[in-house]
Amino acid sequence: MSDEEPEDRQRRGDGRQALIEALVRVAARERLTKVSYRSVAAEAGVTHGLVRHHFGTLDAMIEEALGWAAEEAVIGSGLRVEDDRPESLAANLAELIEEDPEHAAFQFEVILEGRHREALNEQVQAKYDAYHEVVAGSLARLGLPYDLDLARLVFAALNGLVVNQLIFGRPEETERSLRWLRRLLEHEREPPSSPST
Repeated sequence: MSDEEPEDRQRRGDGRQALIEALVRVAARERLTKVSYRSVAAEAGVTHGLVRHHFGTLDAMIEEALGWAAEEAVIGSGLRVEDDRPESLAANLAELIEEDPEHAAFQFEVILEGRHREALNEQVQAKYDAYHEVVAGSLARLGLPYDLDLARLVFAALNGLVVNQLIFGRPEETERSLRWLRRLLEHEREPPSSPST
């Protein structure tokens, strides 16, 4: 029997969101292949039956966690630009990885596992397509054409910077590289149309 009181378990979280966050932590720390009802339950401080009750299958839980982590990344990193300033693009990326590397590590775990599981790969592709659309919209707000090929290129560069920072740390390198990326994009911006006379 655990020394933990029932109210302690409740405080640590037994809702869907707490379980999703526990899955992300387990997968980031131990690999996605180690995720189980029991490992998620232990991380969240609940019974494994409760995990099964909330999600039914591990695949359903992983899919929901991937969607949540992807949305958090869009919000937290600055992928969605709301103004026309190039420095807004990925403005918080290095800080986000520094403060919470688990979200990014989890997404890469899912991507790698998707190579071996067709259904998971389809979910990853759908999330990447959504990322590309967000980036294409941001680039359009920055005065570049709405172009999914350009968005894929920019997102690939950002993804590479995330991998580098996850592996080596050094957020200052990420920031310097982002400045170069923004300069390159600014160079390609469409000049403002001249007023008609």
